[in-house]
Amino acid sequence: MKFLIFGDLLGKKNIVKKLSQQNLRRYDFLIYTGDIPDPSVFKHLREVKVQKGINENTDIEKELIKDTMPYNALKKATKEVEDIVNILLQLKKPIYGVLGNADLKYYSQFVSWPFILLHNKIETINDYHLIGYNGRPLYIFEESNDNENAFSEIQVQKDLDRLFQQVDPRKTILITHAPPFGLLDKVKKEMRQYAIGTYGNKAKNGNLGSLGILRVIEKYKPLLHIFGHIHENEGIIKNETTFINTGSTGETNRIYIISIDKLEISISTSSLKP
Repeated sequence: MKFLIFGDLLGKKNIVKKLSQQNLRRYDFLIYTGDIPDPSVFKHLREVKVQKGINENTDIEKELIKDTMPYNALKKATKEVEDIVNILLQLKKPIYGVLGNADLKYYSQFVSWPFILLHNKIETINDYHLIGYNGRPLYIFEESNDNENAFSEIQVQKDLDRLFQQVDPRKTILITHAPPFGLLDKVKKEMRQYAIGTYGNKAKNGNLGSLGILRVIEKYKPLLHIFGHIHENEGIIKNETTFINTGSTGETNRIYIISIDKLEISISTSSLKP
């Protein structure tokens, strides 16, 4: 079984065009790890909220959104999503995927996602199981955030535990947008104060991953866990589970190619540079 992985596109239409020009017949399917548009405007909004200690659903926040996520910025992101979705719809391979926190539900009124969405379900291919989960953990000041596909640690652990009970973990590939806590999930030092402001003291060393996802992995030890979200901590860790943070395809122009044969995993990368 052979497949290609991409995600965190930063709205780079030229990179997705380059992906569409690859010889995709070599692959059984593609995997998308979330985040089509450039999320910088959302990060700015979050930074200001953290600095001001603003709670969700307040009049102050509504005013803040007007200042930091103006109509033109949202319009630009929507155009990025529409353009990239149109390219992906032309590919002649199935794309299994999860939505990232920048893949806002807001965009669903303009596009139909071109993926076989794996969120909270199982797909079986060639005797292997794909399990997926959208989004990121809730911030400490959020009670909910459905628009950004945010989840509680209790809920993600409960949902994934239920799914893993139905499969052979050693033949299972977990695809999430968020990393597991403590594994390829560390942001740069200059971002750590912001990290603490969004995730509390657990992020004091810069780790932004999910504790709920980590607990499920420690319990079931799936064959492979693929994710993105933390662009600066791209890499591979091989333990009982192989972990791959694919970083940001939009930043590195790099895709990951995985071959699995009799539970043996082969990993390589390829450049999409012009």
